[in-house]
Amino acid sequence: MIAQFTGSDGQTYRTQTELARGGEGIILTVAGRTDVVVKRYLDGQATPERAAKLRAMLADPPRDEMRERFKHASITWPLAMLHEGRRFAGFLMPRIDGGSSLLNAYNPRAREFLGLDWSGQHHVAKNLCTALHALHLKGYVMGDVNQRNILVTARGLVTLVDTDSFQVRAGRTLYRCPVGVPEYTPRELQGQRFDQVDRTPEHDRFGLVVLLFQLLMDGYHAVPAVERLTGPLDRPRREGIEPRRRGGGGWAAAAGRRAGPRPGVRLRARPRRTAPRAGQRGQGGRGQPA
Repeated sequence: MIAQFTGSDGQTYRTQTELARGGEGIILTVAGRTDVVVKRYLDGQATPERAAKLRAMLADPPRDEMRERFKHASITWPLAMLHEGRRFAGFLMPRIDGGSSLLNAYNPRAREFLGLDWSGQHHVAKNLCTALHALHLKGYVMGDVNQRNILVTARGLVTLVDTDSFQVRAGRTLYRCPVGVPEYTPRELQGQRFDQVDRTPEHDRFGLVVLLFQLLMDGYHAVPAVERLTGPLDRPRREGIEPRRRGGGGWAAAAGRRAGPRPGVRLRARPRRTAPRAGQRGQGGRGQPA
């Protein structure tokens, strides 16, 4: 798709081909540039609220430690707002080549093609924590924490994407994250409308714990809140999560269904320094949300 945009940085950007398309916009390549791409919003999506949110994000970006050390963007943070004529149309962001969904880092079969060994999985886990922590230090909340919004490379580097959906606070104005995935959402937010909820870093950390557990335990979910689970990549039920009354910190499925033990990776199959922590999976924070 050939189009021309004027950036808030004073530069002109000419797009060429379409890389991807979603419900909100199109990702386009930029002529003469291999380091950036354009997200052009579809009709009706380039709202004044989105423009104000992007201005706030551009004014206060998080520190990207991976970009400083490895020349790799760990967060596809907006680089400039884009206009077609006088109309706000989208934004410029870093281009990530060679990245695939985090799912491929914990799916045992897909992981072989990615070339990640046990040490590589640890690097992914550490880098994911670092990227999310950088957001929280600036007061941002990812909100929609899930494997589809995280890319991983064969080097173990990660990238948080879909940044324009993050929760952003600008003065007294809060731009909420309107979306989320039940499997990575803490109990206190289950069943609520995300566009009406103020999220916190603790909510992000719940999703992070689930992702880390999946990453280190071959895709098994950290919270056995399912009616049945036949394999490590099966999706839990979406009716919500309810605490189990018996058992140390266990969980059970909603609607009165019993959720007993299910197949999983034996802890002795993991290194000693990891196995005990895999069993804890956040048990020490019972008195705090998420």
